[in-house]
Amino acid sequence: MNDRAALELALAANPDDFATHAAYADLLTEQGDPRGDYVRLQLALEDRHQPVERLRAMEQEAFELSQRHQAEWLGTLADHANVTAWGNPLGTRVTVERPNVEFTMRRGWLNEVRVRTLSSEVQDALVECPIARLVTDLTIQGGSLVTLRILTALPNLTRLSCENALDEPTVTVATGAWFHPVADRESSSLLDRPLPVGLLPRLRYLTLRTQACGDDGVSRLIVSGLLDQLRGLDLCTCAITDDGAQSLAEHPAVAKLEYLHLDGNHISPIGIDALAAVGVAISQRQYLGPTPGGDDVEVADGEIEF
Repeated sequence: MNDRAALELALAANPDDFATHAAYADLLTEQGDPRGDYVRLQLALEDRHQPVERLRAMEQEAFELSQRHQAEWLGTLADHANVTAWGNPLGTRVTVERPNVEFTMRRGWLNEVRVRTLSSEVQDALVECPIARLVTDLTIQGGSLVTLRILTALPNLTRLSCENALDEPTVTVATGAWFHPVADRESSSLLDRPLPVGLLPRLRYLTLRTQACGDDGVSRLIVSGLLDQLRGLDLCTCAITDDGAQSLAEHPAVAKLEYLHLDGNHISPIGIDALAAVGVAISQRQYLGPTPGGDDVEVADGEIEF
């Protein structure tokens, strides 16, 4: 293992280590990689007690570096993001008109990533992105749910959100072991095997909003072990019924959550009371319509009626 790989491995294990980031910046600069200067500038800018003129100068220098080299640093992910590419024959800026991927950077690495529609191409680009290893926040607004490949490539996730994700039979879906099998067995091993040891050890906040979840999804979420490490859980509009609510109520980790959001499900006062009995209050704003395998549930004046 060369020095660069060793430092990147150390950063993945301890992404908050300032000294290792500084050593990594020095190494990149020695190798002629402009990202070394960018990391150095971002580290220096964390000290906001410097003269305003100096801070502005460093911010400008960092901005210019990112404008020139960001597309190169992102790899194929740049094809889906709003980045500026320089160096074409006319020397003009080339940007994505409506980016599918938005991001922020910290210490020269991707930090927060938001994807409008997660396609197979975006998934591949995110997995292969050279600077994605330290991503802490990933939000998927639509498309397929994230795969095991993505979760393995992003071990430092602390927040994962899949909003309005689809559950198509030809799309790999895996944020845990709680969705029905799909065609791509290699990428969907979380669906039918125990969670790999060490996967997402820093995950603390999880949002899933998909009808593919249901009560079986709640059970598999519990079995996966992720629930034990979470601080916040959002399972709105996940087709959960009283059975799922009662399963959550019986798990000791649920009472310790900072929040549990279950709006838009099929939970009657039975499930609501079960959670209330262990000190967890959830909204009575439940789905207006038929419950899975049951009668209609109607909401009037904030109360649930049958």
